Amino acid sequence: MKNLTPHFDLGQSLSPDNLTTPRRIFFTCLTLLGLCVTPQLVKADDQWLEGAGPAWTEMLTKAKAEKPVVVAIGAPIANELASAFKRDTGLDLQHIGGDASAVSARLAQEIVSPNLTIDVQIGGSSELPFIEKGLMQPIKPLLALPRVTEGQYWLGGKIRWIDNAGQYFAQGAEYVSFRVFANPDKINIAEIRDFADLLKPQYKGKIASSDPSGAAGGRGFAEAVASSRGQDFLIKLYKGQEVTYTRNPTQLVEWAARGVQPIIIGSLQQYIDKFVSEGFNIKYVPFSDWPAHTTGGRSVIKVPAKAPHPNAAAVFVNWFLSKPGQELYEKLLAEPSRRTDVAHANIPDYAIPKPGNEYVGSYDESYVLKLRGEVAKQMRAIVNE
Repeated sequence: MKNLTPHFDLGQSLSPDNLTTPRRIFFTCLTLLGLCVTPQLVKADDQWLEGAGPAWTEMLTKAKAEKPVVVAIGAPIANELASAFKRDTGLDLQHIGGDASAVSARLAQEIVSPNLTIDVQIGGSSELPFIEKGLMQPIKPLLALPRVTEGQYWLGGKIRWIDNAGQYFAQGAEYVSFRVFANPDKINIAEIRDFADLLKPQYKGKIASSDPSGAAGGRGFAEAVASSRGQDFLIKLYKGQEVTYTRNPTQLVEWAARGVQPIIIGSLQQYIDKFVSEGFNIKYVPFSDWPAHTTGGRSVIKVPAKAPHPNAAAVFVNWFLSKPGQELYEKLLAEPSRRTDVAHANIPDYAIPKPGNEYVGSYDESYVLKLRGEVAKQMRAIVNE
């Protein structure tokens, strides 16, 4: 296994207990000076509730009688979601955090046990096999708000369901994915025109990837390569070009930013944006022959069949797919919402799907179940050599 870095819990809170000694001192000094200020959230207007009927009122009333909704989130956004959800609904949210793989693993363990604590999970498509086993509940019948269910508020005139039944897993965001980025101070991007150019000898040892055997971005990129180029190309790229792996999304982009590994694949947009905003030179590499894929990032929402707080879960699902929920999600993760009333103010144009273009939906059930097991097995073998 080559340079596979340790796992980091991206859901870790920013508290003095979680900081290194220098940072803890800095944090404490700021606190004493009164400079640590928690941003105040402005309450969303009530338009998102327009047209809500008795079903919503009953759902909200029952939810308030239940314990707080427990949401498993594979992204470091739980505190912001909890504050906004409380602001808009009056309900408390408890979260189970960590990276996407860790959250999925916990749900997989709990969902078959009598001790299920999770009401809702926000993440990717890994849980699709649970539907056939009867472990997930349809969430389409839970949607009670007109401004969530009506087609005018969604791209293509409807909510995107990634499951074949069209009622279990709703995808809130969608963006053009599996992109390659490079440091133009180290690599002449103009020389990379076709995807096969990545196999050129001069790029051997200069490519890094999010861990394709587990991390969501790296795994999805490997699946896209297998789907569009085949298994032989997969081996030539990852093994033949001696790709370096990491499970730390910040480190992946930092390698490109500092020229350590000037070409990166399987990165997440929020980390690209962070380094670019700090003045690092990282550019998107367009290809003339790479099929356009879209993904839902970490925006797919789903509910276990035996969620312990079903009404609180239903309220959260409605809120998350509403304008306030999707605006906050997009702002925090730089993944453009599929809602038509959410403005993509800080999303790069290359990440936004264009009307009329055809895209391969990498979260669609038929795509995932066909590729995931086979590609995962092959990538584990390559990474662990």
